[in-house]
Amino acid sequence: MQALTTRWGGGSIRREPIIEVAGYAGAAVSLAAAGIVLGDTASSGVQILVDAITALVLLGAGVALTAEGDSYRRMKSVFWFLSVFLVIDLAGTLFADGFDITSPRTVVTLTGLVGAAYALALWLNSRRSLQIVALVLATYAFLVGLVFPDVGGFIFGAPDLSGIAFMTWVFGWLVVGAGAFGVLRPRKTAIVLGSIGAVFGPLLLAVNGKDVLGEILSIGSAIVLIFTGDAMEELVATGLGIAGTLFTSALIVGRHVTNQGPAIAVLLVGLGVSTGPPTPPAWPESGPPSTPPVPPPWPAGPPPAPPPPGEPPT
Repeated sequence: MQALTTRWGGGSIRREPIIEVAGYAGAAVSLAAAGIVLGDTASSGVQILVDAITALVLLGAGVALTAEGDSYRRMKSVFWFLSVFLVIDLAGTLFADGFDITSPRTVVTLTGLVGAAYALALWLNSRRSLQIVALVLATYAFLVGLVFPDVGGFIFGAPDLSGIAFMTWVFGWLVVGAGAFGVLRPRKTAIVLGSIGAVFGPLLLAVNGKDVLGEILSIGSAIVLIFTGDAMEELVATGLGIAGTLFTSALIVGRHVTNQGPAIAVLLVGLGVSTGPPTPPAWPESGPPSTPPVPPPWPAGPPPAPPPPGEPPT
């Protein structure tokens, strides 16, 4: 492996980036070719077989990359990340066609469960950002399958997405908390993924006319993220809270302020709030500044003069 870390002819191009690019290109070409081979006419058995073989190849390639260099760790992470989607596709085809499960909710739930279990095993072995992304997405798919409304009700209007909205909001905060307290690592990736669900998940309530509740939960979550990020010195949480506050505030005004007169009032209020009150003086941590000590007053009359030389003091 030492030969792989040397530079060619004393130049500035190392072998690792070339190997990394070749690995990514090979994986992409293989996946594209597999899609062409399957096409629209391949049977379910052939699709399951191709998914299984490709997933095993990507899994084995990641296992074989045991070097400690960043390039090899990145390649391992990418290969395993892609293998999760192949396993999910395999499980979905197996449950829908192999086991003849006709309920879409059941298929999505079981597929998400299989994908989450596989992604969890990979994350426990390699705790990198792509592994936690796959774990969170697969777990979310499993939860969506549990709370998704009955498909048969769609013909009577928009589906009731209240369950998905509340689930996304709660799940987002759980992921944020797990990342903040070190249960999920990398910490920043977990906070980013959870913040997206916590801020934007409640907005799904607008589909069923519960837009006010969704907006309250959304902007409230964004504000909490700002304070949480400040308290924990986590800039990514603060940044996402700021972005969520800006987006949700603009969305609220766009939905509920439709006339020019109220819009002018909202404009003036917004400008006043954005400029804010004068900044208070920064007190030291111990409290407001104290007055300098005043020396005690002299007794009545001037201070006594020193005795002449040779005389004892009185």
